[in-house]
Amino acid sequence: MFYYTYITRFRNSTKYYVGRHQSTIHPDKDSYKGSGKWVRSIKDKTKLVREILEFYENEDDLVLAE
Repeated sequence: MFYYTYITRFRNSTKYYVGRHQSTIHPDKDSYKGSGKWVRSIKDKTKLVREILEFYENEDDLVLAE
């Protein structure tokens, strides 16, 4: 399992979303960009760029970091 915090940015904009995610899929192969209202409102997800901020050993550490 992969546990990480991330930031999703809209290209050429100052808008961003910071969140946490856990997945069995490695982030390089996971198309997840976030579940926040702002992220869901973007129709063209190709304009979003996600950057991994940090990985964590387990869900408890992930929740604590958030």
